[in-house]
Amino acid sequence: MDLLRARYQQEEEATKLRVARLRKLLPAMVELLIGEGASRVILFGSLVREDAHHSETDIDLGVEGLPIESTNRVHRQLEEMLGADLVWTDDRIRGVDLVRLEDSSAHLRARIETDGVELSRVTR
Repeated sequence: MDLLRARYQQEEEATKLRVARLRKLLPAMVELLIGEGASRVILFGSLVREDAHHSETDIDLGVEGLPIESTNRVHRQLEEMLGADLVWTDDRIRGVDLVRLEDSSAHLRARIETDGVELSRVTR
């Protein structure tokens, strides 16, 4: 039982450290997005919900105003910022989910607007 408890505590501590590292990257990510034309950046998902952190927590960002032709390149740059914090799962890399609000479904956009935290808004 002590081994199980110790393992759980190690995983919990590793998750806390991961979350802290991810949050530390947010200002640079917002700066990149605004520099590339985004007018609004919203953090949503497990980084916003304190009770939802897990070993594969990633960064979920909703953006407005980011030109569609820049999206893939900017997404790669954001994931490069993560370096060793990219997580490989069975079917994909978990690092940054970038959602252009203009392209998202009404349901997803409403969820992001309701549950998310606005990190930046620029009036152009």
